[in-house]
Amino acid sequence: MTSQNNTDTFTFEVLRDNFFHLCRDMATELRKICISTVIREAQDFATAITDRRGRLIAQSIGTPGHYNSIPTAVRGMLAKFPPETLRDGDVLMTNDPWICAGHLPDIVLVTPVFHDGQLVAFAATVAHHIDVGGKNPGGTTANTTEIFQEGLQLPPLRYFEAGRKNEAVEDIIRQNVRIPEVVVHDLDCQMAVNNRGAHRVRVLCAKYGIAVVEASFDTAIAGSERLMREEIARIPDGVYKFRDFLDDDGIVDEPLPIAVTVTVQGTNLHVDFAGSAHQVKGGINMTPSFRDSYTHLAIRCYLDPDIPQNHGCFAPITITAPEGTLLNPQRTAAVAGRSPVISRVVDAVMGCLAQAVPDRAVAGYGGCNAQPVISGSNPRTGRFFIFLDSNWGGVGGQAKADGETCLSFPQNVGNHPIEILESRYPVRIGRYEIQTDSEGPGIHRGGFGSVKDYCMLADVDLQVPGDRVKLPPFGLFGGMPAVPTRYVRVRDGCEEDLRTKNAYALKAGDVLSVRTSGGGGLSNPLERDRRQVAEDIRNGYISALHAQQAYGFEPERDANSGPRVD
Repeated sequence: MTSQNNTDTFTFEVLRDNFFHLCRDMATELRKICISTVIREAQDFATAITDRRGRLIAQSIGTPGHYNSIPTAVRGMLAKFPPETLRDGDVLMTNDPWICAGHLPDIVLVTPVFHDGQLVAFAATVAHHIDVGGKNPGGTTANTTEIFQEGLQLPPLRYFEAGRKNEAVEDIIRQNVRIPEVVVHDLDCQMAVNNRGAHRVRVLCAKYGIAVVEASFDTAIAGSERLMREEIARIPDGVYKFRDFLDDDGIVDEPLPIAVTVTVQGTNLHVDFAGSAHQVKGGINMTPSFRDSYTHLAIRCYLDPDIPQNHGCFAPITITAPEGTLLNPQRTAAVAGRSPVISRVVDAVMGCLAQAVPDRAVAGYGGCNAQPVISGSNPRTGRFFIFLDSNWGGVGGQAKADGETCLSFPQNVGNHPIEILESRYPVRIGRYEIQTDSEGPGIHRGGFGSVKDYCMLADVDLQVPGDRVKLPPFGLFGGMPAVPTRYVRVRDGCEEDLRTKNAYALKAGDVLSVRTSGGGGLSNPLERDRRQVAEDIRNGYISALHAQQAYGFEPERDANSGPRVD
């Protein structure tokens, strides 16, 4: 290899690293300047750079459903606004679920990056906005039957034209959302962060030249594709099948299958969702862009995590689902409450790969199913409020370790700190703790779920998304399922379980108790290390009775012994 080639390789690595840190800088800035707590506290957003064709070059560490769908959104907008029609200072916008992140609250802004008059790249942000109008405040509940009930639809459009804001678009947004000052502010923040990213790209173009920057794009993509193919080649060739179920769609009380077939052949991997439920009336349908985002995430969980995420990671993988099904719905389908489908897609794909690579297996996940949306008038301020809080469950037991407790997987977003909730909204948190006996027993048990009690200080409206209430997270290889998730309304001391994918009115003094599932267990729980069972009892994670019933634990015999060898 020549000295020049060595220099080029080094330069390309420097540029690749620059683009990754550029995206992280965009993400840090967006979190600092937005005012919606779902963006600032929960960090439900992502930032990315694509090339001028819409291929992903780099991304922040954020929400997989967002950053993996950004390139789809860019390419979708380029279909309406070809590169030759774009000008410096333009900003494109859409929340179209079929080309963006799967439901209307997720709005993407894309800024073309020009240098010396030439289009080089796109800087992009996508963020979950606190409201988009529609029948439900917050726009995430599944009790809708068509997308027209779910809020304002923004087809691909120019939000800025040659540096000037399209005031008509802003006026339409203001008139259709419940908290316009928050939504418009946060959109302006996305635009500002895109400008920050675009400036950094132009600085790199000025330093290295456009030709070198674009060559670094191709090199980074080719490198990630090569590494991905090497990893896939280590998976035994074969056809692997798995099926899991959603509780229902919130309208019809029937379980809905998510069926997956993973075919591995050499360095290629194909995922097919044939056999999954037909498109449903309730608002849990998942569009292809969002489906593919989390399918890629599930596959990455079984491969080398250090492979740089860009367009090259997608190249060896194909994903299909029959049209008119839950995971490939036709337009006008209701999609607002697609969040519970996320973990079911990930669980089912990972269930296939567990058969192929059992030493990396993970049992069913208990989280991503308990995200209450609470809204109403705040008596302290007299102003309307909306907040969406996330309550995470346990990760399933793993081939070599117990599952993690209350982990934000696979969405990778946060919940609201108690101090934020109590200072900004008419709610008091009575308790927030690990839920005892909520895990799926196994040699490697699942992680535990949580209990979070919201005491209402005013009359409010409650929307209950969620799933895993009827059908708990599964165990693998002889492991046991975890407990189901529960939404419980406590009124005058009486508990009432609430159905998910529905809306309710709560009175001041009512308590909403959200009790999340743990993760499923992996392998026979009777073979779990006795010392680990005893430690879980000491820590208060499991009760003595549960230890006896699930693990066959007898304190007098087992407390100081090693693994059971019956």
